[in-house]
Amino acid sequence: MSTRIRTADWPLPLLGYTLLTAAFFAPLGTRLLDEQIGGGDSLESLWNAWWVGQSLLRLENPWFTELLFAPEGTPLVWHSLAPVTSAAVTMLSWGLPVVVAYNVLVLAALPLAGMSAWALCRHLTGDVAASFVGGLAFMLSPFLTSKTLGHLDLLYGGLLPLFYLALLRAVDAGDAGRARAWQLAGASLLILFSCNPSVTVFAANLTFFLLCWHVWREGIGTASARFTQAFAPTFALCLPYVVLVVAYSIAWDYPPRIHSDLDYDPEIVSYLLPLTKTSWWSGWWTGWLSGWTGSLDFVRGPGPGLDEVEPAVYLGIAVLPLAAYGLWMRRDDLRIAHLALVGLVFLTFSLGAKLQWQREVVEIAGVSLYLPFGLWRWVPVLGTVGQAGRYALITYMVMGVGVACAVASLRERVPPAAMLLVTLGVSGIVAFDFGFAPIASPLPAPIDLTGAAPGRSRLLDPRLGSPETMYQQTLHGKPLIGGYVSRTPPGVLERYETDPVLGWFFRRDAGPAPSRTAMIGRLDALAVGAVLLSPGDPRGEVLADYGFTQRVTNPYTAVWTR
Repeated sequence: MSTRIRTADWPLPLLGYTLLTAAFFAPLGTRLLDEQIGGGDSLESLWNAWWVGQSLLRLENPWFTELLFAPEGTPLVWHSLAPVTSAAVTMLSWGLPVVVAYNVLVLAALPLAGMSAWALCRHLTGDVAASFVGGLAFMLSPFLTSKTLGHLDLLYGGLLPLFYLALLRAVDAGDAGRARAWQLAGASLLILFSCNPSVTVFAANLTFFLLCWHVWREGIGTASARFTQAFAPTFALCLPYVVLVVAYSIAWDYPPRIHSDLDYDPEIVSYLLPLTKTSWWSGWWTGWLSGWTGSLDFVRGPGPGLDEVEPAVYLGIAVLPLAAYGLWMRRDDLRIAHLALVGLVFLTFSLGAKLQWQREVVEIAGVSLYLPFGLWRWVPVLGTVGQAGRYALITYMVMGVGVACAVASLRERVPPAAMLLVTLGVSGIVAFDFGFAPIASPLPAPIDLTGAAPGRSRLLDPRLGSPETMYQQTLHGKPLIGGYVSRTPPGVLERYETDPVLGWFFRRDAGPAPSRTAMIGRLDALAVGAVLLSPGDPRGEVLADYGFTQRVTNPYTAVWTR
């Protein structure tokens, strides 16, 4: 079986994925010109692009900003900053409205994910047409299509199969070892700087399990030599960034958290039914569940419901059997057998540390039912993705390979005249099962800062839970005392909370307000020109007593000035 991927094989799959992406997004029409695909967390991606543009123009370090959590600032090494995709949005925005530039990156992500999986499937099956269907299954996987709601950095996790392909080729390179090792280095840097840190963790997991596979088959000596040669350029190129991350983590008391966020872990029914907000079928299934259970509380109740778990993990009524059939038919290929095992392992990990049902932890005789991720989450690096459902990205990659194997096996069993029908038929089944309806949202209206004190450049914003805070900064450009990032360094908040004045704004149990003299003096010392609170925040009553005037500019923000 030939695994050589010819350049001439690329155009048709790329065209097919592009046309299918356009078809799914076509219902949005001209809204793509002035509304943002997704909404909510998508605003965080707009800030990332704005900040990367600012840092490039100023020749500053993009992994540290003084514009959030002023005056000390904050490192961004554990924030969802993806410099490559952010810079791409920035460069496109030089000629396009920024919202259009962002939408272009979202639209491009799905065909790129399809091509990434197509290349891996082509390498493993040798069948160009079957690989197209495997790439389609991965491109339309609920993990990726749900990320069109936000998280551009996770949407570009669709490049993970490209990393795994480079890894396989580098480890098995033989005489072409040096060239393949540099290709692996390029793929590693692409994952590191184009995606969420979680995707880098997934790449490390794939590397670890492939290393274990080779140690079992060849012994530790031969396997170690293979992987050392394969990763030598990667280690050399990534070392400066690793040093940067470690230095910031130590200096800012900012280590990776060891945790499992149960609120966002999926449960069994999430794998069986398409309940995500973007699924074609979500409304039908939630209606059926409502009739069956008499309530939708566990689907869309208080807190994260099944349509908000991270990520979507629906495996497909049709796609899962196809993938299982394909992996079984090609089980004699050790590469496929290994991938099938890996897919099963990460499917198990994606359930989280404890089994849940109707958003409650299942207990037996009063004891919570723990799952394997309860141990894996303590493994350094490999288990550090707290939202366990995200590990399903690896399972979807394996399912894409399985679908390609299924189509290849079917095509081998039908007359040549029927091969095209098999390819198109299975493609239709995949698109039907994983069909999605994208969502677009208007950008928030700019807040009015005309009443802010002149000469005082900073804004005090103690709200820490919404990316709208970040988006508004792309419009006003002022440093924030407070702000929002994916992971806030504990040291920054401790400094705020121990401050006699700032602590009253940032602590939940702040107690009595500081005196007017103390508050005004501290805010003046910090050059605060306005205080931003949520409308109706009771702290506004104190500000009003101290001579501040409320300027409500949108449903999210009330601006207090004096």
